[in-house]
Amino acid sequence: MRNKQELVKRYLFFAIGLFINAMGVALIIVAALGTSPIAVIPDVMHQATGYSVGTFTFLLNMILLLLQIIILGRQFQIYQFLQIPVSLAFGYFVDLSLNLFGFLESSHYGIQLCVLVAGCVVRALGVSIQVLADVVMLSGEAIVKAVSVRFEKEFSRVKLCADGIMVIVAMILSYAFMHEIVAVREGSFLAVVLIAPCSTFFTRKLYFMEHYLSSGKALRPDLPKRVLSVPKDTASLVITISSDYGSGGHKIGKIIAESLGFRLYDRNLAELVSKECGTTIEYTEAHDEKLYQNLYEEFITEAFSVPGSHMDPYAELFEAQKKVISGLTHENCVIIGHCSNYILKDYPNAIHIHIHSDMEHRLNRLIRDYKIDQKTAQHLISRRDHAMSAYYRHFTGENWKDFDHYTITMENALLETKETAELLLNIIRRINEKRSTQAEG
Repeated sequence: MRNKQELVKRYLFFAIGLFINAMGVALIIVAALGTSPIAVIPDVMHQATGYSVGTFTFLLNMILLLLQIIILGRQFQIYQFLQIPVSLAFGYFVDLSLNLFGFLESSHYGIQLCVLVAGCVVRALGVSIQVLADVVMLSGEAIVKAVSVRFEKEFSRVKLCADGIMVIVAMILSYAFMHEIVAVREGSFLAVVLIAPCSTFFTRKLYFMEHYLSSGKALRPDLPKRVLSVPKDTASLVITISSDYGSGGHKIGKIIAESLGFRLYDRNLAELVSKECGTTIEYTEAHDEKLYQNLYEEFITEAFSVPGSHMDPYAELFEAQKKVISGLTHENCVIIGHCSNYILKDYPNAIHIHIHSDMEHRLNRLIRDYKIDQKTAQHLISRRDHAMSAYYRHFTGENWKDFDHYTITMENALLETKETAELLLNIIRRINEKRSTQAEG
């Protein structure tokens, strides 16, 4: 719960960000190479009617606020009505900034481009400050969050669609009132490309301000290396299993769990992780143990992540995964993959196993089990091994196949899968007996 002093500091910081944001919007408009999506409709209506950009900015935000109320219904929170004074102030700041920067108007393309880029950077800084203040959103972001919450869609995708809708509506209004397209040019698209990643950059660089804004100490946005504090007399045994794709690790883990009467955690972790981070199970499963598929997805997810979040969605899922797996030490269980050996590396009553096989046996196992040809099997192994290695290194900074991270490494090619599992069960029982003896002594 924030005290009054903290709220005053946060709202003052937010007001600074709001004014800087408005200055950025004004610079982009003054550049006359196209307006950013959030201000393109007010700019079009200003040129069509002569009323100020700030006036139409306020009116647009009120329409977006009304849509939030309709979309969220009972989920709409009363404090969101603060968007009314905030929108009024933002509109005033935009008009004030347009008067301040009017002298920068030019017909020289090079100067226009420089003013546009400066506007994008300034607006990104303003947005970052507003995000760090973490009190209330402008209606443009709030409507996106309302849609993503109500319909359980990714914020980044909804945000991109909302920007596109703003531009399309502006073009329709422009043609309807003036019979030509105004305020939508190359600068509109350049603003989309520049503002979001610049804002992400500023948010991370300015995160130290959280220390001064909050009543407690700030946490860095980097992934924290959580050290588990485990009671010495704990009776829970946790077995983690990682494996090369196609080496039979999942089957071995299932046999071990059934033989010991332990709970098995693998794909069912998605439900626990989704509850922890507030996403849908479908979203969690789709991103389970994965990173960006391409540069486009990386740009969209990082640049258009939900305001107030200081990590990209993949990092947030991993943090939730860390918390869930760390909490499983209260019960005897087997955990398949999910960097569980790294997450529980400091848990004293864990046994970490890595299963591997030579390429020939991995190919034969996939061909037999999945009824696929050799070329497809080779492609699957190459793709999955690369993805797992990249995922593990990204979130742990270490090599997935470094055997120093495991208690046991086992070749699952010389024996049948069931025989390998039985051999591992004997080793697990022996290790557990030895640990129990040492604890008693």
